[in-house]
Amino acid sequence: MTDRSQAISLVEAALKAGRIVQADHDMRIDQIKRAASDQEVDLVVRDLQPPAAAAVAAAPTMTAGAPPATTQPWPLVNYGPQQGQPVELTAVAANAGKKIGGIIAIVVLLSVIVPIAGVIIALVSARDTFDESNFGQPVDETTYLPGQAPGENGVNVHTVEGFDDLVGALQEETGSTQVFSAVVYPRYAVLYVPEQATGKRYAYYYWDGRSLEPNDSKSTSDDPRIDLATVNSQVLVDLLEEIRTRVEDPTSWYASIDSDPTTSQPRFSVHASNEYGEGAYLLATLDGEITYESTYE
Repeated sequence: MTDRSQAISLVEAALKAGRIVQADHDMRIDQIKRAASDQEVDLVVRDLQPPAAAAVAAAPTMTAGAPPATTQPWPLVNYGPQQGQPVELTAVAANAGKKIGGIIAIVVLLSVIVPIAGVIIALVSARDTFDESNFGQPVDETTYLPGQAPGENGVNVHTVEGFDDLVGALQEETGSTQVFSAVVYPRYAVLYVPEQATGKRYAYYYWDGRSLEPNDSKSTSDDPRIDLATVNSQVLVDLLEEIRTRVEDPTSWYASIDSDPTTSQPRFSVHASNEYGEGAYLLATLDGEITYESTYE
């Protein structure tokens, strides 16, 4: 059985190892937080746990006298010598092979160069139609600290301006600032946005600091709705700064805005961790009053 802190550590480790992508990480963290029992938590991360050694014993046994099985790393094809058959190549066949190989090389070369040249010509011709300030500008992938103003091409949702931009984009895109919950990272945010004025249906929206885009994933929620326009962005920044002080050399930090399952009141859930899997999290009201705090390793 896996408790919440162990489950969070498993998800963070899987993301770091490249076993899952960021969107899967976000969804699992949200499911762990919403789980009503240890059994539900265990189901979320069961596939991330090391496989049991007993699985080896379940491998099929070989029939007596049968040759050992060999692995075939690539698909079998219907040309070339059979396995174990010597290759005999006459001078005529060799010369023909060289000529055919040369023709194929020319065809491949032309098929690659011509499209690339066309793209380059099209970009050069259309350059005047692009915004001159953005054309060819490098992307700033810096992860800025909470409250730190980003560079010219950077993003930091963990600032008063960055969070307010998110709320404004939600209002413009959907005509409302209501969500079932939101997960806010330094460079992006994931929103669970109601699809109707009433009801349980919601869609995932992704904010990259500049545009808000809907995701194909949809689901339902029994949680009460939260108006992000009522969230104090400065309190959010203050809590993120606080959680970072509770972890040595933090490398990851984020905040969730959801509802307390006991009181149905909106709250902050703020997390931080480092490259060793050590971390801390706290729960707080929208006014910034800390109601629960914990660490995990």
